[in-house]
Formats: sequence, C-alpha cells, structure tokens
Amino acid sequence: GIHSVEVTGDGACAFRATLISGLHQSDVYHSELRERAIEQVLNNIDYYSTVLRPGEKVSEEELKDWAKSMAD
Repeated sequence: GIHSVEVTGDGACAFRATLISGLHQSDVYHSELRERAIEQVLNNIDYYSTVLRPGEKVSEEELKDWAKSMAD
C-alpha cells in the first residue's frame, strides 16, 4: 500500500522517496535514478509526448527543456 517516508527536501525528494518506498533501496542512488529517468524520456520522446498530459501532446522542445532542467 501507500505510505509516507521521511526524505531530505533537497530537490531530489521524489527520487529519494521512490527508491526508499517503491524500490526498497537506499536513497543514496537518487542521482542515478534521476539520470535514468531523464534518459528514458529523451530516448522515448514520441511516447512521453503523448502520455504526460492526457489529450495534449507535449512538444519535443518542451521535453528537452524539462530534461535539461532536471539535469541541472
């Protein structure tokens, strides 16, 4: 089920929480998970452009801008 976990509020909280509660891993791998998420989106732009906002296509440029902001 769903439960809350305490994580550091440093901008990587979603990745830390996913590792701890969803994948049962140490949150020290949060930067690797972030990198893999960015790679996944960039390698599958056609797919993610249609599923992130149901009924609306997200542009390739917008996805690349998101990826850049997530990598910074």
